[in-house]
Amino acid sequence: MSAASPKDTNVPLTLRPVHRSFAVGKSRPGKDVGQMSDILVRRSVRPAEAAEILGVCRDTVYVLMRSGALFSKRIGRARLIPLDAIEAFLSTPDEAA
Repeated sequence: MSAASPKDTNVPLTLRPVHRSFAVGKSRPGKDVGQMSDILVRRSVRPAEAAEILGVCRDTVYVLMRSGALFSKRIGRARLIPLDAIEAFLSTPDEAA
């Protein structure tokens, strides 16, 4: 069975590809990020954004959080990593093997 294009009207909605508009770095509908960013300065990032900052994959960030090497704060279902925690993690010396 091949994937149907969204223009196919004969294909049920459940078989059409899902549109991913809430990717990392994109704003959600109804929020004017330009005005908000002037007022608020972000002090924390999500694990996917932290992975980009650190240059590792997202799973590695979760391993670091689980081990306690990278501090994170859980708010509801969201996991936030303060930018200070990333700076502290990067400033710690490597352990000798």
